[in-house]
Amino acid sequence: MNRADSHRLVHDFFAAVTAGELPDALLTPDMQGWTTTQGALSKAAYEQAIRVRNGRIAAVAEHFNALVVQEKMFPLVRGAVPKS
Repeated sequence: MNRADSHRLVHDFFAAVTAGELPDALLTPDMQGWTTTQGALSKAAYEQAIRVRNGRIAAVAEHFNALVVQEKMFPLVRGAVPKS
């Protein structure tokens, strides 16, 4: 599998996740995924790694600063809740 094939596979993976239909054919039987939110990260820090093996997604890792999510989402949620 060359670099262009890997890029196409990753694009197909995200398209399938977005559509809510992730076919087994894109994943290795032992595919792993994890998210970490620990550690000292800057607000802008976000990293993602995708491991490809034998033409399939073998692992997806996501590392981000959860405080950014909290800062952005909490005001939206508070604004959406009706006041009594």
